[in-house]
Amino acid sequence: NLVTAFETQTKQNTNQFFTNRNYNYTTQSIFPELFYINKKGFRLGLFFKYLEAANQKDLGGELVFIQEVGAEFRYFVVNKGNIDAKVTSHNINYKGNANSPLAFDLLNGLSNGQNVTWNVTFGGKAAGNIQINISYEGRKTQVYKTVHIGRAEARYIF
Repeated sequence: NLVTAFETQTKQNTNQFFTNRNYNYTTQSIFPELFYINKKGFRLGLFFKYLEAANQKDLGGELVFIQEVGAEFRYFVVNKGNIDAKVTSHNINYKGNANSPLAFDLLNGLSNGQNVTWNVTFGGKAAGNIQINISYEGRKTQVYKTVHIGRAEARYIF
């Protein structure tokens, strides 16, 4: 399958006490994805995303251009569970103050230059009505050390 999405979005933050945190930007993006699915619950996909955003000139005029390339994998077994994995390379060209609330919002916590993110998730039934989800995420930027995040969740469904 080939799926392509186009998106235009406007986002703003207005604070009368901290005017240096105000922004009003517009993003435009295209997101084509090519993926294969078989009848056994297996999915393999490749994707590309291009995004550009511009803040209003009177609020700073910051610009960002982001290119993302990645691959994802999913294996699902009915009444058993699923495994999901995804790795993405982000190439970010940001023109503006990298330590501002706007930069954090636009860059999703990543930094200027080359970044890599990855995640692996396992979810399934343990016994009876108990459901378990375990996930691991990571990210590596040119500026900061590698960040690792692990989560575990157990639910009883009644």
